[in-house]
Amino acid sequence: MWRINLDKAISGKADWEDITSQTKNLPPYSFSHHCAVAYKSKIYFYGGTRFYSGPVNKFVVGFRKKKMEVPESVNIIDLKTLTWSMGPSITQARDDFASAFDEQTGRLYIFGGFNQS
Repeated sequence: MWRINLDKAISGKADWEDITSQTKNLPPYSFSHHCAVAYKSKIYFYGGTRFYSGPVNKFVVGFRKKKMEVPESVNIIDLKTLTWSMGPSITQARDDFASAFDEQTGRLYIFGGFNQS
């Protein structure tokens, strides 16, 4: 995971900072083609695919010698503590969907896409 101070970057006085080693409870997989939304000092990651090096649950298909899963859950990182946690499950695993977020109500809307199963 990387971050940059945008105020400093605009003036050309900032570089990207790798903060992966500073995070706690890091998920055991890598993310690909996912969506994310920031809300109240947390980032919520959902959708896309996740690549595991070990055993996985359902929605598994072979992919380039690694196992790929269409995720059912939301991963959350708290930006104040840099701690990862698992959010609520999405009961219908879907890939390639669209989303919208209403910051005033704190609601995330996911729609469209297709089911891999």
